[in-house]
Amino acid sequence: VVGFLTFGGSANSLILNSYAAKDLLAILGRLGCGLSITFSYPLVFNGFRTGTFALFKHSPSQIQNDLFALATVTFTTCIAMVMNDLGFMVAFAGALLGSSIIYVFPAMMHIAASNNTGDKVGPAYYASYGIAGLGMMLGVIGALVSYLKSFTSVLD
Repeated sequence: VVGFLTFGGSANSLILNSYAAKDLLAILGRLGCGLSITFSYPLVFNGFRTGTFALFKHSPSQIQNDLFALATVTFTTCIAMVMNDLGFMVAFAGALLGSSIIYVFPAMMHIAASNNTGDKVGPAYYASYGIAGLGMMLGVIGALVSYLKSFTSVLD
């Protein structure tokens, strides 16, 4: 918020890039962000890898773990090398993940809990399907809008 108040509409999508290259506090902020990403990536990646294999009910060998790590790090590095606008990634991920966390996941948890207890009747059970569908639709619309805004002139 302070960065936007400082730079207004000319603020860069990565706000630290809006500050001068020689600004000491901005340098410290960039260093802090770099250290945070460097040391948190293994923690986040381990959870992602474990969750992905658990989703497919697969117990990987060490070689499979290593190959998955290599493929994932290569893929994310290639995307990072191609992307020059962090704002698009933030908007795209925010649209998809935000609607999933707010609408889709709670509705799916309610449906799963109702299936486990055998309580499949009533308006709340069927409303959960509607809420999950609405969340998916809003996520797709948000992702589409962020794409159109970043890569086309349709919404200008």
